[in-house]
Amino acid sequence: MDHRMIEKYEKGWLYLASLLIALLVIITIVNVVKSTIPSVTAHHGHEVRTINLQNIASTPFATPGLKQNEMGQYELYMISMAFMFNPPEVKVPAGKPITLYVTATDVLHGLQIENTNVNIQVIPGEVAKVTYTFKKAGTYRVGCNEYCGAGHANMMSKIIVEDTK
Repeated sequence: MDHRMIEKYEKGWLYLASLLIALLVIITIVNVVKSTIPSVTAHHGHEVRTINLQNIASTPFATPGLKQNEMGQYELYMISMAFMFNPPEVKVPAGKPITLYVTATDVLHGLQIENTNVNIQVIPGEVAKVTYTFKKAGTYRVGCNEYCGAGHANMMSKIIVEDTK
């Protein structure tokens, strides 16, 4: 083969490789920029916001539990941490929408409420939000469904739904 023909192939491969590298750099830059912008995103039906865990004492998570906001809506703040949920037990009214806010302080946890479709992955530094209405009175167990360490099997909480009639 003539060396000019080989040089032509080499230039073609060089251009293709350069194009692929440029494309990879652009994709990387876009992903880095997207991941550094604090935003609200939706994951499987619930919103996720970020939180600074060093300033958790200045947030509603400082006193976890059920609260009623100025508009009369119920908000439940829960914290997942090494082998426990805080609060370990909470009472809520039946038939009222409850907006649950949950975060983790240490490692990845899960929050699943039995006999409901509430199933949240709880990531440290993020606040997951989901709204649910408990129609029937009773006790609903809350469990962690993401393995979080040796005490994972004992990580439970209770939501006691009371009739408001």
